[in-house]
Amino acid sequence: MLSVVFAVYNEEEALGRCLESVKDLADEIVIVDGGSTDKTIEIGKKYHARIIHTDNLPMFHINKQKALDAAKGDWILQLDADEVVSDALRNEIQQVIHGTHPGVKSENKKKLFERHQQNIGRRDKNIGTGQGEIVAYFLPRLNFFLGGWLRHGGVYPDGLIRLVRKNTAFYP
Repeated sequence: MLSVVFAVYNEEEALGRCLESVKDLADEIVIVDGGSTDKTIEIGKKYHARIIHTDNLPMFHINKQKALDAAKGDWILQLDADEVVSDALRNEIQQVIHGTHPGVKSENKKKLFERHQQNIGRRDKNIGTGQGEIVAYFLPRLNFFLGGWLRHGGVYPDGLIRLVRKNTAFYP
């Protein structure tokens, strides 16, 4: 089972497009809303999301953690409301959760992901289970800024851990 989770506040402009991109992927959608005053809640309900109402805290990661904790799926995909899951990413996520993903084949991508893993290990100390089990995946995010895609200058791919097994990831 795959849960797709969000922490949001006044995201009516972006949320529908994001939810549309995951509606056929998610077994469950969980939205932790920090007290939106726009149509965010209505949009979430249109996609049958489970809505959890809370305060919009200065440390936004607290609400992201609430979303992770509320998820019931074996795998959890954490997204921001302005992100969209491409068809290629959707297919790859389905392969991961069904155990048919072939792994990282490209040597360049393998080095990139190993570098990300080392950076997180330095920052967060112990990561993973120590058993060699894969419990999280980096997603290579492409950012849109000031009217253009950021593909150069070391900002692409912007690897973020966004797909995790339940109870294995925690926000600082």
